[in-house]
Amino acid sequence: MISFLSPYFSNKGFTQVAGIDYHDTFAFVAKLVIVRCLLAIAIARNWELHQLDVHNALLHGDLDEEVYMQLPPGNNSSLCQKLKEFLHIMFHIKDLEKFKYFLGIEVARHPSEIFLCQQKYTLDILTETGMLGTKPCPFPMEQKLKLTPNTGSPLSDPMQYKRLVGKLIYLT
Repeated sequence: MISFLSPYFSNKGFTQVAGIDYHDTFAFVAKLVIVRCLLAIAIARNWELHQLDVHNALLHGDLDEEVYMQLPPGNNSSLCQKLKEFLHIMFHIKDLEKFKYFLGIEVARHPSEIFLCQQKYTLDILTETGMLGTKPCPFPMEQKLKLTPNTGSPLSDPMQYKRLVGKLIYLT
């Protein structure tokens, strides 16, 4: 889902084959490095950033075909508003207005720069794990500890641990 860029994209319904008869293809994968690059381009070109939430986006089924899109010319606010209205009719979107929070990243926009912060995401992890009130320590576990497969007891819910590790990897 291209939530913060939706106003700048329009689906042309192209059916060409990528690399053969259509040269400008776009396959968005929400990786942080891509988000940062797109935000840098938005600042350089002075684009407005809006955020849309599609109601039940995951319930619309799988997309079996590739979709090719093309940027409309310029940064036209009225064109963005028309696109938002069209998307609302088609998909029941909620206009979240200016782009402020995306994938656990808080966004603060100033005229010539964007600040990204993951403080809320970090606090949510600490709250979820019951570690919000803990004090920092120089070594989070016992030094020179020898871990073996036969020591300790198995986790009652290993998925909770796996989710935490995934969140910490995303955070870093």
